[in-house]
Amino acid sequence: NYTKNGIIKGDEAYNFCEDKNGNIWFSAENVGVYRYNGESFNLFKTKDGLATNTIQSIYEDKKGQIWFGTWSGISLYDGDSFSNVADREPWIRRKPVIIAGRRDKRLAMIWILVNFI
Repeated sequence: NYTKNGIIKGDEAYNFCEDKNGNIWFSAENVGVYRYNGESFNLFKTKDGLATNTIQSIYEDKKGQIWFGTWSGISLYDGDSFSNVADREPWIRRKPVIIAGRRDKRLAMIWILVNFI
């Protein structure tokens, strides 16, 4: 049990996503997001560039970028670093918060919920 042994922090783990490399991404309540590569866990938090440590949704797009939806904005992981989507056009002056996506062989779509500021 990873939570019992202190490897995974937080009361709950949710929002699971397997990326194209086989890594498992999941959020831990108020802690951040973990990436599990089959051998070890890496924890990413606001200090790494996430908008907040409470993640509501996770989605990988067809370019392999990982999107993290939160009530504080959307963070995007490009494989090297995180960025805040609200700092880019067309999202400036809007507050993108939650994402959902669908990806299959024919179609890839991302839905984004925004709050206008």
